[in-house]
Order: sequence, then C-alpha cells, then structure tokens
Amino acid sequence: DIWDDDNDGDGIRDNLDLSAYAHTKGTRTFTGENPLELTLDNIVSNELTKVEFQLNPTNPEHLWYTNNVFDWPVNDRQGQIQDADGLTFYDVDKTLDPSPNDDGDIRMAPMLEIEINGGRETLPSDDVLAQLGISVLEVVTGTQYAVYAPVQLVTDSTGEANVGFYSRMYYQPTAAWGEAHKVRLVWAIQALNDTCTTFDNGICSTYDPDGMNQLQVVQTYDDDWFLTGLMVTEEHNADIALVYEDPAVTAQTYADKDAPFYFDTLFGLMDGLDKTLLAGADCQPGYAGPGDADGTDTCVPDGKRDMTIDALQTRFDHRTNSGISAQKRWNLPNVLTVERNSYESLDLGMLDTTITRTVQLLDE
Repeated sequence: DIWDDDNDGDGIRDNLDLSAYAHTKGTRTFTGENPLELTLDNIVSNELTKVEFQLNPTNPEHLWYTNNVFDWPVNDRQGQIQDADGLTFYDVDKTLDPSPNDDGDIRMAPMLEIEINGGRETLPSDDVLAQLGISVLEVVTGTQYAVYAPVQLVTDSTGEANVGFYSRMYYQPTAAWGEAHKVRLVWAIQALNDTCTTFDNGICSTYDPDGMNQLQVVQTYDDDWFLTGLMVTEEHNADIALVYEDPAVTAQTYADKDAPFYFDTLFGLMDGLDKTLLAGADCQPGYAGPGDADGTDTCVPDGKRDMTIDALQTRFDHRTNSGISAQKRWNLPNVLTVERNSYESLDLGMLDTTITRTVQLLDE
C-alpha cells in the first residue's frame, strides 16, 4: 500500500522502523517472567556482531518516563538513599541540560537487561563495551552475568512524538553460544547518593567528602514490551579517513588565497568523493577525474571500486603523494592531510572520530 507509511502497523513509521514488515505486537509480549530469548547461530567467531533492538512498552505512556528527574527529600540522612546537600544532576554536571536535570537527584532510565547464564565467552572486552555505554555485572562468579545496555527514544519528527525505544548490544563469541540470553526491558532508578561514614542512632552524622553525590542504581523495575524491529550485523572492521587542510602548507603555497581555509580544496574534494566514493564508481583503466577514467569519456568497469579509503590517502595526503599527478588529485591544491584509522566496528570508529580525533584536531 503506497499510501500506508506503517506497513506492519506497529506504530512506528516505515522510515524509522528497523523491521517494516514484522513485529510481535499482539502476538508476543515480553515480561520479566517471560523475557525475549536470544540465540545467534553461525556468526563469525572473534568478530564483533551488533544486535539492534527496536521495542515498545505495552503502555506507550511509559515512553514519556524516559530520563524523568525527581527530587529526593533534602536532609534525609537515613536509609538506603540519602541526600544531605540537596544538589541536583545539573549542579553536579553543568554540561547537562538544565531541564530536567536541575529538577532533582533521582532519574528514571530505561535499559535492556540481558541475563547470561554461563561464561562470558560471547562478550567483547569490558573496554569495548564501556565505549558503547554497556556495563556487565557478575551476578554469580563465572556462571551468571547481567548486561545493561542503554536505551534511547525513537522520536518521529512528524508530530514530535516519542514512538519507541532503540538499543544495541555487541557480541564477540569465542565459544559456542550456550543457553539463550534473556532480554528484559527494565527501568533503572539512578540516584545521586551521599555516602555516610558515621551513624548515630540510625541517623548519619558524618559523610565522606569524596562520597557525596555518587551516581548509583538503587533499584530496577521490569516493564512489559513487544518487539517492533530487530537487526543483526556482523562487523568486519571499518576504515575511516579524516581529511583536512594543513594550515601551514596552505599559507605557504597559496598565500594569495583565503589561507588557511582554502574552500575550493574542500568543496572540490567533496564533489569528487560524492561522484566516486559514495557513488561506488567503477571506471577503468587509468581513472583520474570524478567523471572520466582516461580523458576519453569512456568508463570500463573491472568490478572494483575506484576510490577507497586507501586510495584517498595515497592520492591526497600531501605528505606522501609526491608521485601522484595533479590530474589524479583532480587538480586540487596539494594541501590536504589524510589520517586513516581502522576500528573493530563502525560505531567504535564514529565515536573515536567525532569525540576524540576531531576535537584534538580542532584544538591543535
């Protein structure tokens, strides 16, 4: 139906739906007692595999609970949760949005809880999981683990409505899968808890100065949910190139231009990559320009991409391309630096590139 923008009727429009023709709404509801059971067969050993979940609580109003903030009573010096100073999430971390983080010190955060009975041979290293915001709790030494993966809202720009949840989990099996992993939707109650060191008749009289406003999960609650989409992707590494103008070279070589930001260089490169790398151009032999392999307006395919990350570095990195002709550089000013990095997955590469390497570059 070309007029239907939600083919499977699960409440998530097709352009946002991981599985536009399948869901478990009305046929299978997952609960704390009856979780989703996940088994992955025939996946490549020692490589990362990403599992993406799209889901909805059976009560759609629960979507709006996400990251709601509440205020624990100030000067409560008894019990499991204590608040002696009255500080809020925003008081503790000014990088957060004041709304709602200045409303208090208790937060409701949706998470996927994945119960693993057996060893952790299916999991990547803690370092990889930590980069992705995934934590592992050893429930029973060596035999039972609880994995917590963050959940984010799926928001439809049409109507600005919250329409679902999205989460991702990574695996890297080194042995047989074993027992099915049990997947639950839980609400983690996070608190800025003040750590007491001395009690007087059950009331805290002294606090540890280094133990104030410790972020802790003080309780979790199961929710009922159904699956709206599922996608499994084997990650076979990812190469990312960061391309930028070298300001020193630009200033020396093109002093009469708008150094160190010679826009014709970057715009010309973007145009060329749009027509080659993104288009998957296959134009041989002797490919040089974005639209012409050998200057004769003739393209002869050989079944291989003309522009790859390696070729990008070979052609355009001014530090190492002295043997490359101007034609193969698309007659662009030879002022570019290309930094190439390889990662175990695209997600890890994007995190490192945007959060670390780009910031370092701009700070230099």
